[in-house]
Amino acid sequence: DGKTMFIISVIGFLVNLVLMQVLGHGHSHGEGGHGHSHGTEEQRSIAVQAAVAHVIGDIVQSLGVCLASLCIWQRPFDIGMTENGVSKWNYADPCCTVLFGILVLFTTKSTLVFTIESLMVKAPKHIDQDKVVESLLRIPNVDDVHDFHIWSLGSSEILCTAHVMVKGREHCTSVLEAAIKVSQGLGIEIGRASCRERV
Repeated sequence: DGKTMFIISVIGFLVNLVLMQVLGHGHSHGEGGHGHSHGTEEQRSIAVQAAVAHVIGDIVQSLGVCLASLCIWQRPFDIGMTENGVSKWNYADPCCTVLFGILVLFTTKSTLVFTIESLMVKAPKHIDQDKVVESLLRIPNVDDVHDFHIWSLGSSEILCTAHVMVKGREHCTSVLEAAIKVSQGLGIEIGRASCRERV
């Protein structure tokens, strides 16, 4: 029944448009001075991205069903009948499902890539690790930098660990402060920093 199928698909399309508006509206709030932790905001951001991708996928699928049902209902031109006496325009439904299903995969690609990169704690692309080490080595009284690791936690938080060897214990505090400034200048979170004498 192409007509009923078309009406239902249009309703589904309109509902998904309303959902998209609701998600867009809800995503723009949350800055009004509420004391949320950074991790909670990050999780909310990922969840909203996934939800938006899902709704976009549903919108695309609804458009596919609209197109297929319109073809089945209106039969723009004669393409013949099957052995059972059913119009071959009915094949428009599975054809549109496959075609628009492929399009839906592209709407979820960015969310999938982002999730995999987060799980693999990938190093951020916008930070040159060699330059960070060079910046640390340029700090006065720094002897060596080793055990250097940098990775992303979510989309905005960057973490780093490094052992910075200092020439003389008396320079430890000044080197530590300079290293923290270098890190913060690159947007790297400082969790714990301390001076220890090498044994």
